[in-house]
Amino acid sequence: MNRRSALRWISIAVCLLATAATPAAASVPLNVSQVSDIAVDEAHGNIYIADANVIAVLNLDGSVKGAIPDTADATDIDLSHDGSAIYVALRSKHAIGVINPVALTMTTIDLGWGRCPSSIAQVGGVLWFKDDCPGPFIVGAVNLGSSPATT
Repeated sequence: MNRRSALRWISIAVCLLATAATPAAASVPLNVSQVSDIAVDEAHGNIYIADANVIAVLNLDGSVKGAIPDTADATDIDLSHDGSAIYVALRSKHAIGVINPVALTMTTIDLGWGRCPSSIAQVGGVLWFKDDCPGPFIVGAVNLGSSPATT
């Protein structure tokens, strides 16, 4: 056996051992029907999947970690710049959800009737949102630095 042949067999053996040592992730059905957005928060080990009725929270390996209930019609997910919150556009609730990535709980910033956020983006201490309600096109902003947050 020459050196090149020996290296080829060693490479194949290492690949086979690595494959055998890594267990395949079990397929777990998520109770989601229509995914509208996905966000990954590596710092907290969370993957957020927005569905028509719930935001499923997975571990980074894809296993189910939990769910954020009462998030019907979530359309966009944005991680805060400092990693302390996950923002969610809640179109039918006329609000922006603020998820605590450690406790996996959510509070909301009420935008008022007639505001339907469909996309969001944070710039500094301001969270901008696109309003998708019928009527004139509106871009709004939430000042995150005030308590409570102001629009």
